[in-house]
Order: sequence, then C-alpha cells, then structure tokens
Amino acid sequence: MSKNIRNLLFGVLVLIVVGVGAWVYFSKNIAEKSLDSTKQVSELKDKATIIFSFDENESKKFENIEFNRGENLLAVTQRVAKNSGLEFETKDYGDLGKLITKIEGKENGTDGKYWQYLINGKYAEIGASAYELKNGDKIEWQFKGQ
Repeated sequence: MSKNIRNLLFGVLVLIVVGVGAWVYFSKNIAEKSLDSTKQVSELKDKATIIFSFDENESKKFENIEFNRGENLLAVTQRVAKNSGLEFETKDYGDLGKLITKIEGKENGTDGKYWQYLINGKYAEIGASAYELKNGDKIEWQFKGQ
C-alpha cells in the first residue's frame, strides 16, 4: 500500500474516532441536561394539604400533595381519593359544575349533613371545580350540617 493511501486511511480513521467520541460526549451531556431540567420542573410543583373530616372523631390527612399550577381542587381531590382507595362520588350539575356527593359512605343529605370545604380555615365561596389550588393551601373537606 502506498504511503498516500495509508495516510488517507489513517486520517479517515481519526475523523471517525473523533466523530464518534464527540457524538457520545454530546449525547451524554444532552441526556444529563434533560434529567436536570426534569428534576427542576418536578421541584417546581406546588403542594397542598387535603383533610377529609368525616365527623368529630375521624379524619384522614394527606400532606404534600403535588399538583400543577392551574389544577382545580376537585381534580386534585379526586386523584387523592383514588390513589388512597377512598370511596368518592360526584354529580355533574351542568353550569353549576360538579359537586362531591359521597366520600367513604358519607352521602350528602344524610342527617342534614353535606360535604363542604374550607380553604386555609375559611369556608369556600366557589365550587371545588372552579377553585384553582395555590401552593401551601390547606383544604379541609367536612361532612357536617348547616
């Protein structure tokens, strides 16, 4: 083999090795940056506390419930109930939205009691499907009479 061909083959081999090395290096950096940005996004998720008070003696508390900005209370409450195995029913009232009708066997209207909720200690003035949760909110669902 002539010297020129050997030099040409050596040059092509060097280019291939450098190209593969660069591809591996940049692929790894892109993957690491993607993982970092995913971690940063998950750290930005808002958190709330949701409490279900069935009566004076029984309640279930769920802390650090993660949710996305813009999510409404009803959707997050349904997710918490489903993930924790709580019986949970709603009824759609059209323009009025969905209302919770039953949680863990406690059904609206029983003994004049209904499900109502408090936002940070104050009774809500809008339905759960209209209320957008905020970071740090403490929601308490209470089954009680008027």
